[in-house]
Amino acid sequence: MAKISVIVPVYKVEKLIGRCIESLINQTYKDLEIILVEDKSPDKSGEICDEYAKKDSRIKVIHKEKNSGVCDTRNVGLKAVTGEYIGFVDSDDCVETDMFEFLYNNLINNDADISTCATTFIRNNKTIVNSGTFNKLCEPEEAIYNSFYGPASSLHVGNKLYKKEIFDKIQFDVTTLYEDAFILPRIFMMCKKIYMSSTPKYKYFFTISESITNTTFKDYQMDMVRVFIKNKDYVCKVYPNLAEVFDYRITLAAINTFKKLILVDNYKETEYYSYLVNLISSYYDLIFKSKYFNKKSKLLMFLFRYFRPLYIKLIRSKNL
Repeated sequence: MAKISVIVPVYKVEKLIGRCIESLINQTYKDLEIILVEDKSPDKSGEICDEYAKKDSRIKVIHKEKNSGVCDTRNVGLKAVTGEYIGFVDSDDCVETDMFEFLYNNLINNDADISTCATTFIRNNKTIVNSGTFNKLCEPEEAIYNSFYGPASSLHVGNKLYKKEIFDKIQFDVTTLYEDAFILPRIFMMCKKIYMSSTPKYKYFFTISESITNTTFKDYQMDMVRVFIKNKDYVCKVYPNLAEVFDYRITLAAINTFKKLILVDNYKETEYYSYLVNLISSYYDLIFKSKYFNKKSKLLMFLFRYFRPLYIKLIRSKNL
């Protein structure tokens, strides 16, 4: 069996890292290299990693000298891999015990460069599984479409298995947040075949984020919008038919960012208010025509268009 190297960035997860590591050491696919890269965490996460490494020789722990974020941490892990295939798992998530066996078999049996599975999303002990049923060998254009658009879309690097040589040519961009959404289309475009399955094997846990009410809106919170605009410019030079896919993602990003912006007291004074209003307004037709915007979203956009003060009041009062 070929060795699979699994990279896990570790930062401030002392209460969660055990769950993640346990799900990896108990994999039915045994030929694993588990690389835990501790990003100068201020809690006991690094110590916990060291304790697990004493119990399982497959675990390699790297302690970084300074904190530099998840992208650089993954890149550090990439330099340490010795396996023929690479996987990523976030330290506050976990995976089904057969995930890597499942991904590996699908990759090998279909002579693919990447194998994917679906994700179970868990928020407040409630689970959500993307709808849609498919098991299909895709070329890059279709893989990007399936990942970025529709009910079974997934913009996460963790629910996938990659041939190592892919990352001989590309690394995570340390200059942007939403790094998964940024790098995925570029990775797919480097491949010939991607095997995609809607079988859920990765478990993504939503964490409780701090409210930004009465705080300053930070420039980096615009990254979600910027990433999808950059992606559209990059991908559509090769696959112009995917323009609507990225317009959909740009619209979602703009709406979600606008909702964060208007929670701030001085939102109208920021440089982003008019920009986001104009950007969202330019996509009205797409919003009302798309089957992936539900009735609630379309009603809110109707209020945004014709009764914006009421829309803003509802968002600020209920955080919809």
